[in-house]
Amino acid sequence: MQKLEHFSLPFLGMKDGIHTYDFEVGDDFFKEFSHSPIEKGQFTVQVVFDKQPGISEMDLHIDGFVKAVCDRCLSDIDLPVTGHYHLYVKQSNEEIEEDEMIFIKEGVSRLFLAQVIYEYIQLSLPLNNIFDCENSDPRPCDDTVLQKLKLSEQEEESSGNDIWNNLKGFISEN
Repeated sequence: MQKLEHFSLPFLGMKDGIHTYDFEVGDDFFKEFSHSPIEKGQFTVQVVFDKQPGISEMDLHIDGFVKAVCDRCLSDIDLPVTGHYHLYVKQSNEEIEEDEMIFIKEGVSRLFLAQVIYEYIQLSLPLNNIFDCENSDPRPCDDTVLQKLKLSEQEEESSGNDIWNNLKGFISEN
């Protein structure tokens, strides 16, 4: 994790007010986390930090893509990923776990964000690896696979084998 030390903010010497930091996250970042579902990706993470006495606020804006296999056509795609998150930061000597709040010990000079950035990128991933790729140039879709899927759907419709009718019969029997 020492390779990720530059994903931090200089908290102790920071003056009150709004500060903006930009981080570039790439393949080497994800290699530092064992069993990461992301192997390849490129992200920009903008952190807007509003330091205040007591409780500070932090906004993270994530924008980029992850290398994935399309769930529709099985082609390699650059799956777009975006996310916006809001966190609070409070200094405390107690070890407390709370959602949307980061506690740091008093006197700590840096606020390390690598784990936070990693988790929020994971949360930003879509459930399905598909996106509207019609406007992409070049279009990454495998048209052969898509055509076979379309033919398969047409055959099901024309065969008259409606799975829902079979299930209705099952319900009326019981």
